[in-house]
Amino acid sequence: MSLLFQDYKRKYKFELKRMIFSLYEEDPEGEPIDSNKIDTTIEILQKHPEKGKIIMLLKNDKIVGYSILINYWSNEYGGDILHIDELFVKEQYSGKGYSKQFFNYIFNEYNSYKAIMLEVTPSNKKAFRYYKKLGFEEVKNKHLMRCI
Repeated sequence: MSLLFQDYKRKYKFELKRMIFSLYEEDPEGEPIDSNKIDTTIEILQKHPEKGKIIMLLKNDKIVGYSILINYWSNEYGGDILHIDELFVKEQYSGKGYSKQFFNYIFNEYNSYKAIMLEVTPSNKKAFRYYKKLGFEEVKNKHLMRCI
């Protein structure tokens, strides 16, 4: 049976937060996460759906994982970009093809976008290889930088 991709609803908040904390424990190289950041993300994306959304991955009414999708316009690419900000599949569901189903859904639903982007932390070699197998390419002319 296929996964169901459900837009976030308030009833998922507790489980979503648990999964987000799990993701950041598994991959601690990025920015630290806290409950306030999660609450703000939920609030902003619900008030401004044009910015993006949170999708819950469900199998037989059980939450398998989640993804945070962010939309933006790119002058460089000449169109809309979908940024997969976060993707998480619970450990007990790993290796069952759910990520592949998720990406098939994304490639079908967002096929009008100029590009689909995601980030991989340098130490996550397994994810990097997986994304390359799906057709993602390393953006060679980019170094991610920030200023706070």
